[in-house]
Amino acid sequence: HPPPTLRLAFNCGLHEWEGDEGDTWPDSLPLMADDAAPLAFTSFNHSEAQKDLAALRRAKPEVQVSLARPNPYRSTRPLRDWTREDGAHMYYTNQYLTVLQAGQAGQRAAQDTGEEGEQEEAREEGKQGEAREGGQMGEQHTLPDTT
Repeated sequence: HPPPTLRLAFNCGLHEWEGDEGDTWPDSLPLMADDAAPLAFTSFNHSEAQKDLAALRRAKPEVQVSLARPNPYRSTRPLRDWTREDGAHMYYTNQYLTVLQAGQAGQRAAQDTGEEGEQEEAREEGKQGEAREGGQMGEQHTLPDTT
């Protein structure tokens, strides 16, 4: 088999089962984020994307975020969730997209997006509400460092 060029996990919930006996992710995560291929995953919202990234960084600390943003290809069907802690009661399937690289490829990606990422992170605060409610989807965002 040729090596993959991309690994992708949709609404993966990497953080959902952490510490639980039935958690099947710990053995897989280090393999999913290797030097050969970027790992992309979607999350239901920004908060879950942060938690998923934190879970992945616990398994493979050297991963670098090369893209973190509202997903322009998310579902167009809004779903209601009255129990959300952040007060946003609407979400979309695959709403948030995160792309990671490990090792040297990750270091290059971090250098390429470093300055731009800092500027975008400063704007993230103002855009989070819009993104949660399906607002502007065109801008790139950087997840806050969770390590």
